[in-house]
Amino acid sequence: MTKAPSIYKLQKSVYSLIGAGCFLVFLYIALVSLTFSNTLQRQNAELAIQKLTAETAELEFSYLKQTSSLTLSFAKLQGFVETDQVTVLRSSDAVSLR
Repeated sequence: MTKAPSIYKLQKSVYSLIGAGCFLVFLYIALVSLTFSNTLQRQNAELAIQKLTAETAELEFSYLKQTSSLTLSFAKLQGFVETDQVTVLRSSDAVSLR
């Protein structure tokens, strides 16, 4: 009967090692899948950034095209008139950012 406790100790340590190994394998798989998911999300974000950059460039080009088409004669046709005196109103004398 003296050998029975040692067999149970060995069996318990083997099961503990198997459980720890299974836990480490699960943890490894979870971390690899999270890394893969993060990589896919980063690629999707980069594609969205590229699309937004292209859209911004198109809007800026459209704005520049429209502002370059404005002329003094077009402004007069829209009802704007030239003035002799220009007045600038400011709430303070400071022009710096704070």
